[in-house]
Amino acid sequence: MASYIVLCMGSNQDGALHLQQAHSLLLEAGLRLQWANSQVTQPIDCPCPNNFVNQVGGGYTDYDYPRLKQKLKEIESQCGRRPEDKQAGIVKLDIDLLRFGDQYYKPDEWDRAYIKDGLKEIQASETENKR
Repeated sequence: MASYIVLCMGSNQDGALHLQQAHSLLLEAGLRLQWANSQVTQPIDCPCPNNFVNQVGGGYTDYDYPRLKQKLKEIESQCGRRPEDKQAGIVKLDIDLLRFGDQYYKPDEWDRAYIKDGLKEIQASETENKR
């Protein structure tokens, strides 16, 4: 049975490139999500001063939770994410799973403006597509 998911992707190094690469890899993995427009934001609790490019996506998946989490980690790696970059604050790609079915994760992120705006945009688009 398909579960509704919400993802948020972010990058502070070549953001547009890494988000596009992630989109392709997500599609290859069978994850066809509705994406909000990307937004540029200032870093939060990050030692690197580079701005982030963030994007929120939502849709349905047949993946179970553990398999989806593993796939997202694989995609982060394929897009250049490396453990050694973390200390310097370099984030080539971060994909957060904010919702899986009825479970909500990372409660501190749901109040961020770019998340709220992205969710509104996705909801409006999904409503429009149902007409």
